[in-house]
Amino acid sequence: MEGKKLAIIGASYLQEPLIVRAKELGIETHVFAWDNGASASAKADFFYPISIINKDEIFEECQKIGIDGITSVASDVAVETVNYIAELMRLTGNSNECSIKSRDKFEMRKALSSVGLNAIKYQILDSLDDSIELDFPFMVKAVDRSGSRGVTLVNNFSEFEDAYAEAYEVSFAKKVLIEEYFEGRQFSLEAITENGEHYLVAVTAEYFTGPPNFVELGSFIPASLSNEQIDLLNDNVFKALDAVGLREGASHTEIRLNDEGDVQIIEVGARMGGDFRDMMVLHSTGYDFLENVIRNSFNLNIQKPKQIHNNKRVSLVRYCTRSADYRIIEEIEKNLDLIYKDLKFDNKNFEAHSSDERKGFILAKGNIDLQLMQGFFQ
Repeated sequence: MEGKKLAIIGASYLQEPLIVRAKELGIETHVFAWDNGASASAKADFFYPISIINKDEIFEECQKIGIDGITSVASDVAVETVNYIAELMRLTGNSNECSIKSRDKFEMRKALSSVGLNAIKYQILDSLDDSIELDFPFMVKAVDRSGSRGVTLVNNFSEFEDAYAEAYEVSFAKKVLIEEYFEGRQFSLEAITENGEHYLVAVTAEYFTGPPNFVELGSFIPASLSNEQIDLLNDNVFKALDAVGLREGASHTEIRLNDEGDVQIIEVGARMGGDFRDMMVLHSTGYDFLENVIRNSFNLNIQKPKQIHNNKRVSLVRYCTRSADYRIIEEIEKNLDLIYKDLKFDNKNFEAHSSDERKGFILAKGNIDLQLMQGFFQ
């Protein structure tokens, strides 16, 4: 791959590991993003201060550069631009239909329903005056955002009005989705796809604050599941990936499993998950997720992930979402090997209501009893 030119859409901290890994592989990096907040731009060989939604302007630059591949990680907004340019330049990517179905939660729900994977009721709202067909409690979501933005569980109409206003405000399309709340443990399945063939990379146990906002506390790999449970989740997720039309690249699918063994797809992301999934996968499984995302973008054969069912190495990320979490992070550091820590200590009492309000994290690895691991997410 040395000497190839890779376009990367986005320059936030989420893209920095991708940029760094590409450069380690001898690849020339061309990074596109609006200058404001482009913290990873300094890592790029070439940076272009163009908003990631300006697809045609980025396409013109990519033509001049003569890129060999284009990709992004952990950004739903970037997916549409990646696939748009990949199609125009006949590079590896997914269809525009896939971009829409994996970003628009309403279109995603319809795609899942079409293959029998959607057991919950849902409804799109264009206005607060629209008639509500669901019974309380239900989830309110901005139809096209991620990272817990505009996501609230509501129990009555008063709560719904406030939640709707918040979701509507952050939605790009100014549309709000409501859907039944499905109780159960939440996991994400990290996968990579090549020529329509899906390969499971890891199963992540995800933990969230309680209602109404469900901010992610953190996650760990491997999730404490039986082989039969992993196979069940895997079967549902691969069907979901087919339903949204994913044929190339990384994916991050959130799914819930209840005590009765019922499963429900929460969301399908046609890109690698954020929140340090690349590093967690690498330390837990040894699989270089970033390198293989890059290989796929260049239409080079990916390295197939190994069987994950008996993996014993643990990696975790734990966020600081409230004042009490500082103590938990200290306990993690005592029991596991530190990979990285970025903590914004604050003497004041606080509680995060979205991912953007969290005050740092710890990323760690080691061999530890999974029951003790779960205690870090209380």
